[in-house]
Amino acid sequence: MDNSRHPWRAFQSRNFRLYFVGHSISVVGSFMAQTALIWLVYTLTDSAAWLGGVQFVNQFSTFVLLPVAGVLVDRWNRYYTLLVTQILFMFVSLFTGLLILTDNIQAWELLIVMFITGCISAFDIPTRYSLIVQFVDRSQDISNVVGLNSSIYGLARMIAPTIAGVVIASVGTGMCFLIDSLSSLAILAGLSLMQLPPQKYPFTKPQRLRQGLQEGIRYVMNFLPIRIVLLQVALVSMLVSGTTTLLPLFAKDVLHGDAVTLGFLSAAAASGALLSTLYISTQTRLKRLSQLIGLGPILCGCALVMLGASQTLLISLIAMFIGGFGFLLQQSAGNALIQVVVQEEKRARVSSFYIMAFTGMGTIGSLLMGVLSSQIGASKTVFIGGVLCIVAAVWFFFELPALQRQIER
Repeated sequence: MDNSRHPWRAFQSRNFRLYFVGHSISVVGSFMAQTALIWLVYTLTDSAAWLGGVQFVNQFSTFVLLPVAGVLVDRWNRYYTLLVTQILFMFVSLFTGLLILTDNIQAWELLIVMFITGCISAFDIPTRYSLIVQFVDRSQDISNVVGLNSSIYGLARMIAPTIAGVVIASVGTGMCFLIDSLSSLAILAGLSLMQLPPQKYPFTKPQRLRQGLQEGIRYVMNFLPIRIVLLQVALVSMLVSGTTTLLPLFAKDVLHGDAVTLGFLSAAAASGALLSTLYISTQTRLKRLSQLIGLGPILCGCALVMLGASQTLLISLIAMFIGGFGFLLQQSAGNALIQVVVQEEKRARVSSFYIMAFTGMGTIGSLLMGVLSSQIGASKTVFIGGVLCIVAAVWFFFELPALQRQIER
């Protein structure tokens, strides 16, 4: 029986099984802590500005450090680097939880906590992206690993907030952080039980940070497949993340709903995203992955156009499902293709650029779309975002033949 496209083929690897179970538990704990954080900040400050400020501090610290982190992770042993970042996450959550349970927490301290967490994430994310491909032996299984890894986050987004809500109502927000701290033990246990093949470290010769960063930038700019994929990911992330930030306004002002309506819209998008990651996990051919990178924005664009024109909940839910599917289709296919074609000694640096394109441009898009929405309204803004997504997809398909010639060499 040919298992080359089996959606669970990566589980044949003992290392990936250990990672998947441990990381799944850890991510649920992390999302519980994020839910508790939002509730706690608003409880302490009664201010939407503080909510935005806390999230901005976290994302900004990650964004600024990512280029440097990518250079350093390419020098370091990625396995031990991941162990260290997970231990640091565990202690930060433990300390935060104890502060809350002893009633010694203040809003400004949460800013510091999120800044530290963002700094750790800058090293953790490119390390994880570049290490998980070592959990399988065959390059055609990398897309399966990427898809299944993405599905962890989709599942966590669906179940963790509910669990966190029950815990917060029962024993308070501090317990969510303690659970997050304990959940880190799962991924640490999984990592400690792994048997990875010996690797030559460092992957790159010691060089100044500036030289390492310049080398990574030159590689990305000169290697057409990675350059085009990163640009496409950045454009679509800016448009889709920016427009979906307007969902609370859309749920309230257009659909005349409440928080329950917003929850339904978010769940529809998460369901589509989860299905998308499972579909990506069945793909093995680079040519097909490259086509999906262009198909995703078309689906996103059509979904946003539909959402912008919608006046009913049913149509909006269908649009959110299609949009969630299309968005993660592009992101997962793009990440999988990059991880297959990138040179090993530059993997962490390229992964850091990918994360910057994915998350950084989404933050910028949220700001731009928020300003536009205040001028013309949420529906028109979402509609325009959808049209621009389709334009970005058309541009990508013009570049696709050249990209495919490069990756087939």
